[in-house]
Amino acid sequence: MCICSIRYPALAGILILISLADGPAPRVSAQSHADGSSFTSTAAELAVAAPAHSKISSELGAATRRLIGAARSAAADGDGFLRRGHLVAVTIRTTDSAATTKALQTLDRTPLNISPHAIEVYVSADDLTALEAEPSVTFMQAIVPRRSKDVVGQGRAVHNAASWINGGFTGAGVRVGVIDYWFTGINDLLGSEVPANLVARCYTSPGQFSSNLGDCLGGGNHGAAVAESVIDLAPGVQLFIADPETPLDFQASVAWMISQGVSVIVFSQAFLWDGPGDGTSPFADSPLRSVDAAVNGGALFVIAAGNERAATWLGPWRDTNANAFHEFSAAPLDDVNRVSLSQGEVLQVQARWQDAWPGASTDLVLEVRDPMTGAIASSNNPQGGASNHYPREFVSFTAPRTGQFEVRLRRTSAAIPAWVQVQAFSSQALQYPTNSGGMCNPAESANPGALAAGAASWQTTSVIEDFSSLGPTPDGRTKPDIVGADRGLTAIRPAGFAGTSQAAPYVAGLAALVKGAFPAYSPAQVAGYLKTLAQPRGSVPNNTWGYGFAVLGALPPPSPPLNLGSSVSGNNVSLTWQAPTSGIATGYVVEAGSAPGLANLAVQPLGNTLSFAIGASNGTYYARVRAQSAAGLGAPSNELVVQVGPAVPGAPSALQVAVNGANASLSWTPPTTGGSPSGYRVEASLTPGGPLIAALNATTNSLFVPGVPPGRYYARVRAIN
Repeated sequence: MCICSIRYPALAGILILISLADGPAPRVSAQSHADGSSFTSTAAELAVAAPAHSKISSELGAATRRLIGAARSAAADGDGFLRRGHLVAVTIRTTDSAATTKALQTLDRTPLNISPHAIEVYVSADDLTALEAEPSVTFMQAIVPRRSKDVVGQGRAVHNAASWINGGFTGAGVRVGVIDYWFTGINDLLGSEVPANLVARCYTSPGQFSSNLGDCLGGGNHGAAVAESVIDLAPGVQLFIADPETPLDFQASVAWMISQGVSVIVFSQAFLWDGPGDGTSPFADSPLRSVDAAVNGGALFVIAAGNERAATWLGPWRDTNANAFHEFSAAPLDDVNRVSLSQGEVLQVQARWQDAWPGASTDLVLEVRDPMTGAIASSNNPQGGASNHYPREFVSFTAPRTGQFEVRLRRTSAAIPAWVQVQAFSSQALQYPTNSGGMCNPAESANPGALAAGAASWQTTSVIEDFSSLGPTPDGRTKPDIVGADRGLTAIRPAGFAGTSQAAPYVAGLAALVKGAFPAYSPAQVAGYLKTLAQPRGSVPNNTWGYGFAVLGALPPPSPPLNLGSSVSGNNVSLTWQAPTSGIATGYVVEAGSAPGLANLAVQPLGNTLSFAIGASNGTYYARVRAQSAAGLGAPSNELVVQVGPAVPGAPSALQVAVNGANASLSWTPPTTGGSPSGYRVEASLTPGGPLIAALNATTNSLFVPGVPPGRYYARVRAIN
């Protein structure tokens, strides 16, 4: 099977390996499987025993037990935990970080990272015993270091990014963050495949980082391939990279990127589940909360959906034969889910189920069993309703031989969960996958400013990859959100880069182009824009394609130029304006006419200038300006009224006449609109609107007329200039 890049630090609820039995135990009973194989239950298997320590997770107890003694065993070396000599890295859940830190100081242990309710630190087995007595400590669990399993890019054309790039939309001015690991080779791409102005935050150990790019090198080139894939679709962006090791490092990396003005972040890896599957987590150091913090800080978060389609089982609890084991298959009836492993291969399995977070009271045990020897690796954390009990288990198992091994879920309490979810990480598929419910964490985020990206090969974009994780989430939400291309060639991976690990940076590159075209868009608006333009595959959204295959539409025209203004000198009019806030203006067009609404247009194409001077005869004009681009003319600016030469005065008001014998005195109020009057013209007639019998001029807003013959007269006044 194919699985994505998975990162396994100690999140809230990441529970690691339980010890494997040293040999076969006395037989108690035997059962047959549908494929004809059989397994033997032992007394150790059937016993229902709570963990010896209520504050120490199952996997942490096993990890420290393997380190007791002078020499570390091969199993300890290969179990995949983060270690420093005889010390194991752990996450301590605490109600008072200051009190817990003080307790660590008495043990001569220095925290790596500290948050109000979680501390990451290296401890010994003896330290765990001492810390269990500290009242502020509620739970301790091992940190599993990051790891990767890649599926073994052409994205620019199939996503229609090429037309945008050719039209001037390159993502220039947009900052993109890549949170990944193993950036080996990226230094050789600087100035060519990757911009030379890359900024790095490289972790040398948990809680310790530098800006030296060399500290991000080593191991594989997964992160370098992700970064290069972003640039393939958005060549104008500036990159910020980080390779955090732990959840608090991840949280700090996100905060750093937001402080640097990053507006798109891509994460092509995964953490283990740390919440009930509804996009929330009770833990402050959860990556789900880091995604929310990024979106609140203005950054769209694009996350690989995962490559666990064939490695996930999600559905209702089923135990028709009442043997306390969950049945992964109804026909044939089978309560184990087999997976084939090579000798020395590490299988990691996580499980969660419907229950309270915290306060879980449905107690399930996750087991990996060797059917040849009966040996069992199990995770049996307490679920008894306490405030530090959560409905999840995690097993890390190293295959002692090549062959099939069995994954089982065993119920040890009366309560029955409505649903269970099991996910395995190995090179092969589970025997009974549901092909649904495979979202990684934090791809299951419910934040509208985050996008979970599935994968389809660039060669066949109408066919989803058979490994691409499908929805729904346990709470019934549709996932993924969108699908990107994979298997695209890159300089760092010339044979192609397959998996949702490449689909996510391709989608992030599209998001950067959209953000560059519409700088004022929020993360949710950028996500909505991509969802709206996506090519639907079936009725959308659905749990295979989300809203469809991500593509960009026609080039968006520029937004209106801003703040159009004018100045007049004689018969020369100068117009000025500010550039559009979105779109790429390659020139401007001024539209002018002698009437509002521009019924009579005088269109003149301009170069790429923000001002323009034009000669005009006396009169009143109406003008506006549009930006021009490869996408055509954008919307017009505000309409401006421009007066060339003196403006015609408006009408005087409040005309009054006083008669004294044969004399008449007229007065009026000057006009408040139009040009300034230089004088007035008083017109008189014998009938309303009739022929004029007199037209007299006045220099002020009054006129004395002596010796008027008796009769009835009609008078009006005009302002002139």
